[in-house]
Amino acid sequence: MSIDAYRRWLGGLLAAGLGLIYGLVSQVINHVVLPGIPYYQPPLGAALNIGLIIAVFATLGLVSAWSSSSIPAVFWASAAGSLLMQISTFSAGFSDAQAAVARPLLVAMLFLPLTAMLAIPFGIFRRVLNRQEEARADGTPLRARARWPLALCAALAGLGLISLYPPDGREALLKMNDLIQTGLKAADESGLPAPLRPSDVNGFLARASVNYTLEWTKGDLTRFAIPYPASREGEMSVAIARFEDGWMVACLFVAAESRPECRDYTNPF
Repeated sequence: MSIDAYRRWLGGLLAAGLGLIYGLVSQVINHVVLPGIPYYQPPLGAALNIGLIIAVFATLGLVSAWSSSSIPAVFWASAAGSLLMQISTFSAGFSDAQAAVARPLLVAMLFLPLTAMLAIPFGIFRRVLNRQEEARADGTPLRARARWPLALCAALAGLGLISLYPPDGREALLKMNDLIQTGLKAADESGLPAPLRPSDVNGFLARASVNYTLEWTKGDLTRFAIPYPASREGEMSVAIARFEDGWMVACLFVAAESRPECRDYTNPF
């Protein structure tokens, strides 16, 4: 096998392995730590997300390994990664009219800074590939070559742990799941938990179903239009139940308070 072929083969294979590790940890860690919760995991759900992550990592790894010169290879991989990240980030959150202007403008503004930032991990990845090339040429045993690839695997596993919900998020999701489950068992409105009654949530009995997913967030809480005490903003979070027909219930939780404030929504966030 030629040097170029070896580097490209190794780049794609190693990157796919890193994608598998990151995908498994990031998509499964919450299920392991807090089982029994139907997590909202866009865009495709846990299993398909892992496959998508592997494909993206393998492609970018191949790009970073393709050229015999490290600098252009790192640049093209970083640029491709920058575009993919921005497409993923800005694929939602704007109306159609806003998107026509906002998305291209944001992509143009963030492309170079994000590309420069991604050059660091891609540069490290390419350096590992180069060292593997050198070790192969020197006849270094495979066991001795494994140190740096294993270090990358450990780093990606650690990065995947960032997806773990913090303790207050896990507590809110548990309470939200119990709330929804109790509501689904109610025979009439009088049997609904107080936060899900018509005074706050319209049509829970008619629209809620056993097929739902849960999401937790602490960002941009004003979009839910649920009144909250500004003095305790840092303690608050929102759990969102998404039902299969697109209907949603969002509940705002304040630390040390047992009763959340809930509202229903037709349009997705």
